[in-house]
Amino acid sequence: MSQKKKKRSAAGRTTSGRPTPGRTALPKSPWNVRAAEGLLWVFVIVTPFLVVARAHENYRFPKLLLFEVLAIASLVLLTFSLRRLKTLEWRPLLVPALVCAPIPVVASLSYFWTDHPLHVARGLIPLWVGAAALFGWSVALGHQQKRRLLKGYVFVAMFAVVVVAVQTYRAYFVVEAFRASKRLASAGAIGGVADAATYFAIACLTAQWLAWTSQGRERKLWIGGALLCLVGLGLTQTLTGLGALVLGSLVFGWHVLPRRRLVAAVAVAVALGAILLIVSPAHQKRFERIGDAAREPGKFLDTVVNAGTTGRLDAWQAAFQMFKEHPLGGVGQGTFVAEFAPVKRTLIEDGVTFFKKHRPTQAHFDSAHNEFLEVAAELGLLGLLALTVTLVVLFRQLRRRWRHANKENVANEVFLQASVVALFFLSTNYFPMHLAIIAFPYLLILSWILEPERKADSTPEKNAEEPA
Repeated sequence: MSQKKKKRSAAGRTTSGRPTPGRTALPKSPWNVRAAEGLLWVFVIVTPFLVVARAHENYRFPKLLLFEVLAIASLVLLTFSLRRLKTLEWRPLLVPALVCAPIPVVASLSYFWTDHPLHVARGLIPLWVGAAALFGWSVALGHQQKRRLLKGYVFVAMFAVVVVAVQTYRAYFVVEAFRASKRLASAGAIGGVADAATYFAIACLTAQWLAWTSQGRERKLWIGGALLCLVGLGLTQTLTGLGALVLGSLVFGWHVLPRRRLVAAVAVAVALGAILLIVSPAHQKRFERIGDAAREPGKFLDTVVNAGTTGRLDAWQAAFQMFKEHPLGGVGQGTFVAEFAPVKRTLIEDGVTFFKKHRPTQAHFDSAHNEFLEVAAELGLLGLLALTVTLVVLFRQLRRRWRHANKENVANEVFLQASVVALFFLSTNYFPMHLAIIAFPYLLILSWILEPERKADSTPEKNAEEPA
């Protein structure tokens, strides 16, 4: 045998013939886990551009339907892993179960007291599918597979930025029919402009983490991806996505960057945000609306704040009114859309001033644009109690992981924390867990957090692909 072949055969092995740490080949995942991951790759690649013109909701509903089908199929494949288990321990499954089960259980019970049982039945399907996916991916998908899927998520987002840039150019400079709604048309291939903004914000935050945990050319690639996603976020001219990215980046930078670099990064972010506010046509119109509202008679909240939040206050007030009328069990899972019109009429009769563009019947909100208020409105005190249990267990799990983190994987834990902070901000202004394109990466991230307890993770390159 030649010297080169001897060196190759000896590479990655000690004198005893065992693999050397850091140089071993990752163990191959079982066939069913690889197949489940392949189905999720289909979602990552196809979903951002999935639009069905004849559908009732031509971009959100097809994405949701595809997610439900692929998620269920992946769970069916992952169940084959149970055949290799000699014994099934329930204790490691307790934490994922306490996060996944409470809200779906209360939502299912709301079927028995709601006035809209068909809406509840429809709303329970994606809720239970999402909960099952979160539980199944927590216990059966390894964090290396989740990392690969998140990498793919960023790659596809980078391509989506190019698509949005082309559409933005067409909307503003080419197609005359778009002149009345240029901003909304700029993200037509992906869906709603706010959906696209949230999509890019999560991808940008993920790219920062990938850049920090990579080296060489790969690191440059992810830095470029983060900048490209930031450009896409700017093209959407959406403050909610920008706010989520800023908060998540601050949490991430606080732990991994020296203080001087963090201050410089904050200064750059503030400057870019100010430029976006000044240059953006959408925000110029927002300032005009606020100025007009300030000159109108009425309460400050009903005029200025409502104009600044583009009418979100209408949905928040409606959700609070639903909670007041049905405090114990709410109006039922998924019934906000059915209850909004009568509640709005009640509020108008009580003298509440609605957003100028939404008077008297123009706006009909499908959701509360606030996940916490929507839980209160649809599930009442029982839902808030279930949500509290979910959040307490989730934060305890984050705390446990942070205590067991080492220097090699601290960036992973910081990314998980930053993602949760961004999710909380999005949940106060939008409905991220109702959108398949946004919920999918967060289900991966949350399932990573909820992985059953085991030895502390090491660097990404050394992590085994075997499920927890």
